[in-house]
Amino acid sequence: FALAPCPNEGCDEQVSIRSIDKHKEQCLFETVQCPNPGCSEFLLRTNVRAHQEQCPFRVVNCPFHKYGCTAQGSVTFIEDHLNTATNDHLMLLFSMLEYQQQRHLQEKRISCPKK
Repeated sequence: FALAPCPNEGCDEQVSIRSIDKHKEQCLFETVQCPNPGCSEFLLRTNVRAHQEQCPFRVVNCPFHKYGCTAQGSVTFIEDHLNTATNDHLMLLFSMLEYQQQRHLQEKRISCPKK
């Protein structure tokens, strides 16, 4: 089979002409679009992972997720969510505080010896 250089700048691979398309699907030097919905940035496949960690369109949980908030979306969506859900987040924190107080009281009752 005849070999040809990969057409992507920076790639030194020599591939058979018949399998050039298959190689391009995996080539780290192929220009691809960010896979995050809404992002129109094009970059080398080798840089996708690093871009995704900082992409404003990556999907993230609300910082109040550990307290029960289920909001999830792009960084911009979560920024807007934080501005509009302040009361909801305060209620989640209040509920968590009440729960911890109840647990503390129950543990105190269990550990206190009766006279």
